[in-house]
Amino acid sequence: MTLLKPLKNERGIALLVTLSVITVLVAVTLTQHRQVYHYYSAAHATARLLMGEQMAEAGIQAAMALLVKDARESQLDSLQEPWADPEKRAELAAELQFEQGSVSFSISDELSRIQVNALVLYPAGQQYNPQQLVLWNRFMEVMTAGREFSEQIEPLTIISALKDWLDFNDGDAITGLNGAENDYYRNLDPPYDCRNGPIQDLSELRLVRGISDELIQGADEKLGLQRYLTVHGMTAARAGKFTYRGRINLNTAELPVIAALLPAEHADLAETIVEYRDATDDGNYIHDLSSPTWYKEAPGCGQIVINPRLLTPRSDLFRIEATAQMGETWRRITVVAERKNNPTTGKFYCHVLSRQVDGGRIQTTETAQNRMTNLLEQP
Repeated sequence: MTLLKPLKNERGIALLVTLSVITVLVAVTLTQHRQVYHYYSAAHATARLLMGEQMAEAGIQAAMALLVKDARESQLDSLQEPWADPEKRAELAAELQFEQGSVSFSISDELSRIQVNALVLYPAGQQYNPQQLVLWNRFMEVMTAGREFSEQIEPLTIISALKDWLDFNDGDAITGLNGAENDYYRNLDPPYDCRNGPIQDLSELRLVRGISDELIQGADEKLGLQRYLTVHGMTAARAGKFTYRGRINLNTAELPVIAALLPAEHADLAETIVEYRDATDDGNYIHDLSSPTWYKEAPGCGQIVINPRLLTPRSDLFRIEATAQMGETWRRITVVAERKNNPTTGKFYCHVLSRQVDGGRIQTTETAQNRMTNLLEQP
């Protein structure tokens, strides 16, 4: 009997060892399974994101093709054009057939906005552009009228500080009593330098004295400045330099921008002009916008004069936003494209100036960067 006890103990130990080994193997197998599943899920998600990005890129190309077609058929740009028609865009997007998912895209006229950098006369980059100064004064009045902000908004401070941010003067001299140069910004916490040149992204506005996030982004269902501004619009000037003409397309501009274009005493007629421009009958637009002074035909606007140096009937800059969706996965690409004409072939094409994926960092094309470098080089 005494000889059987060790044998039973050995069998029990062997069983425990076997169970322990099995437990370890099961745990390792489960861990490896989880890792493989994680890697598979990550790879699958990455593949879907890449596929979605390619689908969204197809939407961008379709939008640019629509803009090129429009340039061949029309001498002006307005909300009456096919590129601005949601139904026309949806029809074109539907032709982009994929095994799974769908694409939609929107197009907006970048020259329907106020060009921030046009506030200063480039390439000299020293003084106000007088027409733009008047425009900005009216615009700030429109954007702050009847609104309460958590921080006090001083339009004169904002305009003066913005001018100092954009101009090439980096000394102690500020614009008026409300400007701001390096002495002001270097005493902030944290300190930073004044740009002293054209800005490249609207997010930079929050660095300018007096401009709050609330003013830029809007609050209480009120839209902010960024809705109506653009940093684009650089055009060729003398001696290989570039400038900003600051012209706005009345055919596509939104209500606050139109109100800023009007003489201060007639700002209330902006809504009448928008209604006249957008009027339709049985789905068809009823008013001709080919005349540069068509706004005078709107009721009560016959005596109004908008500075012609602030207007353009044709645009060459467009913002395109394309969204691809596959189930719960989506990708969004936003580009600003310049529509150009090849002088050799006479054919139109679109050149991308900036690109942004899913609201991330904006990537500026090399050509646009070279233009900016060329502009900032002092003669």
